[in-house]
Amino acid sequence: MVEKQSGCEIMPTITYDKKDLLNLIGEKLSDEQLEEVIHSMKTNVEDKNDNEITIELTPDRSDLFGIEGLARAIKQYLGLQNGLKKFTVDSPKLHVRASRLPYRPYLAAAVVRNVSMTDAFIKSLMNIQDVLTDTIGRKRKKVAIGIHDFDKIIPNINYIEVNPDEKIVPLDTNEEMTLAETLERIPKGRDYGHILAGLKKMPVWTDAKGIFSFPPIINSDRTRVTEKTRNLLVELTGIDEEAVLQTLNIIVTNFAERGCTIE
Repeated sequence: MVEKQSGCEIMPTITYDKKDLLNLIGEKLSDEQLEEVIHSMKTNVEDKNDNEITIELTPDRSDLFGIEGLARAIKQYLGLQNGLKKFTVDSPKLHVRASRLPYRPYLAAAVVRNVSMTDAFIKSLMNIQDVLTDTIGRKRKKVAIGIHDFDKIIPNINYIEVNPDEKIVPLDTNEEMTLAETLERIPKGRDYGHILAGLKKMPVWTDAKGIFSFPPIINSDRTRVTEKTRNLLVELTGIDEEAVLQTLNIIVTNFAERGCTIE
């Protein structure tokens, strides 16, 4: 993703997989037809080739930041879908105990079931997480997202604050370290640690095995998503309630477009 500034707003330029986009639309469109529809939606095609199309989006159309949302909007524009799509949300089977953390007081979570970890899904998962935290999330300060293999989590689940000497095995490492060490030694800690500067305690998500997320810094390697993952836990924290809920809705409705169920 490339970012441009318009006043105080971030205008992302995002590259989408053209084959996956057309599969989600369910219609064969030529490059010219696809480009015409995209321009009609007041977005701009920056580049295209045989495999990809790059689009500059406006900040007010965050529903288009993911490829699934873009496909949904194109289907609506072409009359392939009547009206706004309604999504079914199953009754929750999971409870989270949340402490009130004044410096990061808002949280939201969902379980996404029946995931099929295709290459297209994995690419979409990585892209939407990055673009939403960079734009709506204001580089994780306003909203941070954690996505986990739900079947590796053992309830009860808690959102609490702990001392900096509590330990985690950060994502993509096999070394246990304290939260304070994570801020100093892990690249994501150095990039985003300033958000937690001055705090005597750190925000974490825990389960029966310990810490599995250290927002807005990094997830635990224990709950990493792999090609074998079938169910996801999506957790968000932030300083703006509306932004947290908006971000969650975008993520889970995009997953629903691929046949997943949402709780």
